[in-house]
Amino acid sequence: LRGPTWTVLLGRRDSLIANRSGANTDLPPPFFSLSQLTQSFADKGLSFGDMVALSGRDTNPLLKSPEDNAFYNSIP
Repeated sequence: LRGPTWTVLLGRRDSLIANRSGANTDLPPPFFSLSQLTQSFADKGLSFGDMVALSGRDTNPLLKSPEDNAFYNSIP
């Protein structure tokens, strides 16, 4: 292809390197209680609302919902 080209920077925007030990110490473990999660997020300067938004239903594999095909079934 002979279209325009440009340079794209790759990598994480929040760090220059990946850090496994940092991820293991900075992220809350999956067994935290609600109060522990709330405190963990507060320690990072995030609110309860931030925690709820970042812990959306679509990101939690433990929450299962029935498939809803009503919208697709209504399409002629």
